[in-house]
Amino acid sequence: MKNEIKSIFLCVFVCFIFSCKSTNIEKLSKNDFQDGIYSYSYERVIENVQTEAMMNNYKQMQTTTSSGNAIVLKEKSFVVPGIYDSLQIITINENGTISSPTNKSIYGRAFKDGRICWSGIFQIYSSTLVISEYALILNESQNHLASSEMNGKYKVDLGTGFNPIEFSLKDGLAKNDIGFFSVDKNGEFRSSLSMKIFQGLLDNVQSNTLVEITSCGKINSDGTVLYKMISNSNNDIENKTFSFKGTKIENTINDDDFIDKIIIDESKSDNNLPKWFHYQPIEKNGVAFVCAKQSANSENPVSKKIAIRVALVELLSQKSINVKTKTSSKSLREIIDMTTATKVDYKITNEYFDKSTNNYYVEISSKM
Repeated sequence: MKNEIKSIFLCVFVCFIFSCKSTNIEKLSKNDFQDGIYSYSYERVIENVQTEAMMNNYKQMQTTTSSGNAIVLKEKSFVVPGIYDSLQIITINENGTISSPTNKSIYGRAFKDGRICWSGIFQIYSSTLVISEYALILNESQNHLASSEMNGKYKVDLGTGFNPIEFSLKDGLAKNDIGFFSVDKNGEFRSSLSMKIFQGLLDNVQSNTLVEITSCGKINSDGTVLYKMISNSNNDIENKTFSFKGTKIENTINDDDFIDKIIIDESKSDNNLPKWFHYQPIEKNGVAFVCAKQSANSENPVSKKIAIRVALVELLSQKSINVKTKTSSKSLREIIDMTTATKVDYKITNEYFDKSTNNYYVEISSKM
């Protein structure tokens, strides 16, 4: 039970503690993505394309929906919440496209009403994944955030035998060891999270709910913290409720605690890329061109199969994102499922195996 409390509590703090607000897109004002604090709510679909490529007609996908999260937008760039292998940056370009200096494959669109959608290819825990995301970012007015009187460091007690959780709060923006969250002027925060796994053969994909969490809390004027969490997981017959208490331990804060130390490793640059290779999808005259590469010990059909699967899933993701931006009634996962179920005709336009680096490169094309 103690381990369960610890893991669920950490999941909440890592993923999404934030101040709730309406996400009715129809009522949003225009968003110029100026510097400031924003709430970040998202649906994230992670597909393990490496496993799928090695197992015929098999699908392995994780879907996470999270209301909120806080991001700090600076010069139209921010750190993506909840990607734990490394810090990933997204940049909103002047033409409305999305790119990333930390992952060249990330590509998407941002809209003035606060919607952003993107996808990219990731290497996480030695697996090749395609992550697709549809999110909504809303500016947090400084007038609605906690005042400087609440600034300081806080500690929440998890009970005997556990290390407490500590976080710093500065003018409504709080941060723990992993990410940001926001606190409103009344000291309140609320959140919700759902994580599901979908796996199995294509004609019999099974869903498995890992965890669903809702939470609420309040920092009082005397520095005490009250926190309540309701969770449900696969093994629960009914919802479980946990309550925790905390307190302010310091009135001063270190400004460095609010700076993400991001290192862009230029050594990972591939200097042997074929001239035709491009990290981001390209669309020409209604035809999409998508590239992928896969490392291998030697030129073999498995590496080629994985690379083609990566490119195809990225292509399907971009098609799904295009549909999602026009059809808000369906979830991104539902649209991806519909797109995947439809036969997609594609052809290999370029391929190359570099014996000096053991990298296999491929480009495929398909009508959008």
